[in-house]
Amino acid sequence: MKRNLLVSVCLAGAVVLVSVSAAFGGPPATYSMKEDARATAYTSEHVPIEAGKDVVMQTLILEPGWSSGWHHHPADAYVLMKKGALTQYMSCTEKIVWQAGNAYYHAAGEHSTHPDHKGPQLARNEGSEPVEITVIFPNVPHGQPTEGLLVPRDFEPAPAECPTLD
Repeated sequence: MKRNLLVSVCLAGAVVLVSVSAAFGGPPATYSMKEDARATAYTSEHVPIEAGKDVVMQTLILEPGWSSGWHHHPADAYVLMKKGALTQYMSCTEKIVWQAGNAYYHAAGEHSTHPDHKGPQLARNEGSEPVEITVIFPNVPHGQPTEGLLVPRDFEPAPAECPTLD
């Protein structure tokens, strides 16, 4: 009889422990994680994150033929190439092709490959498959809407020597 009572008390205690464990997030075996992006850095950079500002991450799918238009970025950004190849023009003839697995940093107003060049740039998907990128903006003013914005950028006219490249 005492043994049955002890088994019943232990069983009831186990049920209570499992219930309490589930209420506080469950046992460790229920943990899961998904890595969304990983790429190798092109340069070494340090960007402070300002208190009170938002950190925004966007994933973009850029279809073949997509073009950003000539622009510059008004704020810092990290870009992780997940799929495809993206061609970035610094001039009509100077370009770099970013491949899946590359990561690069854009300082506000600068090119990712030419930190001293402040001119406009153009990004295009010149391939036959969609390009997928993840972009991280570390210092977005709190409350600034980002819904529907495709990587904040300021548009500029095409350089005079290449008006048809867009």
